[in-house]
Amino acid sequence: MLTKTHGIVSMEFNEANYEVIRQRYLERAEFEIQVRIQDTGYSADNVPAEWSPCQPSLLANEDLVRCLLYLGDEMHDRLTRLELVVHHTGGKLLYKSRGDSIVGIKVTWPNAV
Repeated sequence: MLTKTHGIVSMEFNEANYEVIRQRYLERAEFEIQVRIQDTGYSADNVPAEWSPCQPSLLANEDLVRCLLYLGDEMHDRLTRLELVVHHTGGKLLYKSRGDSIVGIKVTWPNAV
């Protein structure tokens, strides 16, 4: 399900929405995804209460390519892939708790549409 809050498209991070998420990324449009906590690197007690940036990846391009080649097609692999490519293409990721079992991830761009 897609919703729009403060002009930003928000959706659950799942198979049904993956193509929309991919398209938003390709368009460099801002969006927010709601991700199950088990698909992130967070545990219930360490998700930020307010929007907080994640440290960008420090991988060199050749290491990034290696990483992307070894990621599978499970949703947590797709999330890792999305996080890596957003960082390496100039985007920014912000994280926030959306309840006990959900992490909100906002994807922003310097010149977002």
